[in-house]
Amino acid sequence: MADDNEARVRVLEEELVLVKNQIQQSLLDIREHLLDLTNPFRPENNT
Repeated sequence: MADDNEARVRVLEEELVLVKNQIQQSLLDIREHLLDLTNPFRPENNT
């Protein structure tokens, strides 16, 4: 029983790491997009 619980905890910890990495990547993508939008040197803003 204890081994089963420990295995389940390990699986959940691994899933948590994956979810955290996905969230971090999503936040980095959003940050990059926002920086692109506010970049005064992007081609759409040059006249």
